[in-house]
Amino acid sequence: MDKNLIRHNTLKILAGKFYKVNLEDYKGHIEPPEGSTNIPVKKICDELNITDLEFRRSNVYTFTRKEIFYYTPDDVCILSQGLDAFEDNKYLKMRWSEKNEKIFILTKWIIPIIALIISLVALIISVLKMS
Repeated sequence: MDKNLIRHNTLKILAGKFYKVNLEDYKGHIEPPEGSTNIPVKKICDELNITDLEFRRSNVYTFTRKEIFYYTPDDVCILSQGLDAFEDNKYLKMRWSEKNEKIFILTKWIIPIIALIISLVALIISVLKMS
């Protein structure tokens, strides 16, 4: 599964049981912020049908952007920035942007190569006709 799709679906699951939390207010605290709803990582992995490793690799970015918060290594919740990212479809837009970039790069190389091949074939045919 695409990493941006995993991020979006993770935020979707967490947004279903959210409570807006400002991370700065809780820096250094071990206890979860009052009223927040944390979800076990294993439950999210089961819903998305991915491994724990895939989940953690994909969501390092969302954690560093303070969109999700790990209370313990096995429990996670969404932060207000994560709700904003989910509502704006941030990761779906990033996913389409990356796909468009791949198509652009591919066509940037393939079209000139095909044109060169056609030109060479036309040149060879014209030279052979002259002989």
